[in-house]
Amino acid sequence: GSHLWAKHPDSGDIAFGDLMIWGWLRRRSAGARLTDNTRLLGLDRSGHPETEPVEISREEQMRVLRDLTTALESKDPYTHGHSRRVERHVLRTSAAMGLSVEQIEDLRKAAALHDVGKIRVPDRVLRKAGQLTIEERALVEEHVVVGAWMVSSVGDADVIAGVRHHHERWDGRGYPDGLMGVEIPLYSRIIAVADAYDAMTSTRPYRASFGRDKAVDVLWAEAGIQF
Repeated sequence: GSHLWAKHPDSGDIAFGDLMIWGWLRRRSAGARLTDNTRLLGLDRSGHPETEPVEISREEQMRVLRDLTTALESKDPYTHGHSRRVERHVLRTSAAMGLSVEQIEDLRKAAALHDVGKIRVPDRVLRKAGQLTIEERALVEEHVVVGAWMVSSVGDADVIAGVRHHHERWDGRGYPDGLMGVEIPLYSRIIAVADAYDAMTSTRPYRASFGRDKAVDVLWAEAGIQF
């Protein structure tokens, strides 16, 4: 890593060791925010309910859930900012589709929190570069159910459904309920496209970014199948 960083234009100003320290500090800060935010929501660090009741308003719960999502993503440089980008994509998409102001606001809320249920997924699974085992995949797929439960206190039925079903597929092979076609809520369908687009245009540990044009080609190819 040090050898590769030495070739970077910024290496004269920032030592490789400083980069490592910054990464450790960022992960430590994210961990502290996760602990604080889950406590405010009446949850333990792994997202399970505690006995203490939640004593903050719906508006404050929404703020805490957003910060919780940001903290989850900031622990991994490959997903940092993902939910904010998905929210931006669905905002522009829903506006182009002519949805009402109320629908756009609900859709933005669902998009911003679509991955908050990953609080239940261990870091070793979230950051695994190789193929997941059956047990690990089950843990990952559970995040949509957990997320829907977590947003039930701040969103209406459409927001909750948007979070729960954003991994359903048009051909019925998605999860958690195997919904098919127009059975899938509209919010979920829009989030699914934005989610996939951002994943394809982001660099991941196991592959480089597809780039915008190739990502759009994939979306068109999967229209009527996955999307």
